[in-house]
Amino acid sequence: ISAVEVVEGFVERIKQVNPLINAVVCDRFELALKEAVEADELIGSGKLTKKQLQQQKPFLGIPFTTKDSTAAKGLLHTLGLVSRRNTKATEDADAVVLMKEAGAILLGTTNIPELNMWCETRNNVFGQTLNPYNTTRTVGGSSGGEPHGLRRYSRGRLDWTASDGEIMV
Repeated sequence: ISAVEVVEGFVERIKQVNPLINAVVCDRFELALKEAVEADELIGSGKLTKKQLQQQKPFLGIPFTTKDSTAAKGLLHTLGLVSRRNTKATEDADAVVLMKEAGAILLGTTNIPELNMWCETRNNVFGQTLNPYNTTRTVGGSSGGEPHGLRRYSRGRLDWTASDGEIMV
């Protein structure tokens, strides 16, 4: 399977499901698809051996999202605050830089509670994120838009580890 196919699959699923659960609040789908093409070209070019790719680009072609509270250059960076509703990040946070350097492809940012401080993912900029398994239940706070959205978008079970849930692969 190609990086383009993976990214296209996630983008398609996000477009289907996000109107129901409101997890992804700002996307960069066109850029992500261009980056997927570049990843496939790098793999096909033979410039790097399989071992070099594994060591230097362990996440090559893998899509990811990050919370709105984590800066992603060019995307809204509101922290869930109305006073920042038009604020865009001017650079990537270190975590985003490291993921991109490892070959991962940023799809967009996900919803958060105001300042990541509440037990429910709701704010006055983007509204509430709904639980994809039962929209009458909460997704919780801080990273509410992250794991639930990705699980729902993937149509399957994903396992991952993140230090505090800010980035999910």
